[in-house]
Amino acid sequence: MAGLKNLTIRYKLTAIVMIISVAVLLMTSVAYIAYEQKTLRNELVDNIYCIAKMIGDNCEAALIFDDSEDAGATLATLQAVPSITYACIYTPDGKVFAEYYSNDAVGVVSPPSCKTNCHNFENGSFNLFQQIEGEDGQVGTVFIKTNLDELYQVMIQNIEITIVLIIVASFIAYILCIKLQKIISEPILKLANTAQDISRNHEYAECTANHSGDEIGVLIESFNEMVHQIQEREMALRESEEKIRSFNEELEQRVKERTAELKETHEKLVTVSWQAGMAEVATDVLHNVGNVLNSVNVSVNLITENIQDSKVLKLKEVTDMMNERLDDISNFLAHDPKGQRIPSYLNKVSSILTNEQTNTLHQLQTLSKNVEHIKEIVRMQQSYAKVSGIELEMSIQELIDDAMQINMSSLKRHHINVEYNFEDLPKLYIDKQKVLQILVNLINNAKDALAESDQTDKQITITVCKEHDDMVSLEVADNGIGIEAGNLDKVFRHGFTTKPEGHGFGLHSSALAAKEMKGRLTILSDGIGKGASVKLNLPFKPVEMSNEK
Repeated sequence: MAGLKNLTIRYKLTAIVMIISVAVLLMTSVAYIAYEQKTLRNELVDNIYCIAKMIGDNCEAALIFDDSEDAGATLATLQAVPSITYACIYTPDGKVFAEYYSNDAVGVVSPPSCKTNCHNFENGSFNLFQQIEGEDGQVGTVFIKTNLDELYQVMIQNIEITIVLIIVASFIAYILCIKLQKIISEPILKLANTAQDISRNHEYAECTANHSGDEIGVLIESFNEMVHQIQEREMALRESEEKIRSFNEELEQRVKERTAELKETHEKLVTVSWQAGMAEVATDVLHNVGNVLNSVNVSVNLITENIQDSKVLKLKEVTDMMNERLDDISNFLAHDPKGQRIPSYLNKVSSILTNEQTNTLHQLQTLSKNVEHIKEIVRMQQSYAKVSGIELEMSIQELIDDAMQINMSSLKRHHINVEYNFEDLPKLYIDKQKVLQILVNLINNAKDALAESDQTDKQITITVCKEHDDMVSLEVADNGIGIEAGNLDKVFRHGFTTKPEGHGFGLHSSALAAKEMKGRLTILSDGIGKGASVKLNLPFKPVEMSNEK
């Protein structure tokens, strides 16, 4: 059977049908010959039995009157039956009474011992013992020995006829098989040729016409549907690849542009901050921009990984698998476990690619939001850097929102909750740059204190209220590590810091800026582990009162 594997389906069908036909004919012929042999033997037994009965009846009187010559004459009539080689008559006591020999049996055959009614086949001959019954009981026994030459000759003739019939029937079966196998082989061969053309030319529009409703028709319909699905998947994959390529190019360009803008802004920011006393704010801005850039980098890496791990290349493996089995593609798709999994595998690949596209678009949206966040921080810092030393109309809540925007990424990273307690106040005339410098510094210090704390519920509370009639208070409180009582008088000194990497400039510059605005900066703490609060008091200069004056 191994030799059938490399044959085409046309020859496989022909070979299978011929093997089955010849096997059935051989089995039928063997059964027929065996039946004929049994029938011939039965007929032989019946014929010899009848002859023995006739001989016994004719020799009964001779045995009674002890006339062996008459019995011998009766036995001599067996010459008419050429197959009988020897016969004899036994007396009741088992002695030979009369004998008959054929020409070939003289001197060769001897009488056997007398037996009761029986017969057997042995040594190519048939032996029969038949008792001769008289009125007073048994008067003798007839023995007849027959050769089986005639039986063998008939059997040989039957075998020859059977062989001829097998040859003729096999030839007729072969002719019919050659004609009828096309019903099965031609649609499958057309399907295989179509699959081969699709594999070579990648023209998925080609399909195989279906003219039957049997399993082959189902196979052709399934193949056409699979080709249609592959065509749709390939088109979708090409569109996805084009979109991803376009997104990558656009992303690379936007990253380059934003990187250049950030570099330029950084240079400007450092210069302006140094000149206007905003070095601390610039550090916080760049720190938070760096955090956002980390998110940008993560998004870019995720997009790159999605593209590198894409299942698009898996389709080539399916194509290679089908190319390896083009000579037997129909059997592969219909019966091979791998071939049967191809349609479901294509559906899975389609679902995976759809999820990849969704994830990539999600990461691109996240990336866009992060880039816009960076732009907003930079824009806001640029706007404040241009108005240093000038009091403008400003809502304190908006100013605090801008300060929170600068520190937002760091607060989220440390899982810090911010609570607001705002009194309803009018817009004030405020030096936006200096107040922002102080607020950013205070929020950043509170964040550092919470980062070093073991507190699970980390919280910053920002309170804005009016104190007396001429001052407004901005307080930033935290539940972090707190401040030792001995350090409360030192925190505003230039160069004093408890941070390993601190420089002691933040609170000192903030206190100086508050003093320049005719305000003050105070700090309170109940000790280590009990948190701290810093309060900024500024002159209350509402816009409405100034307009009335």
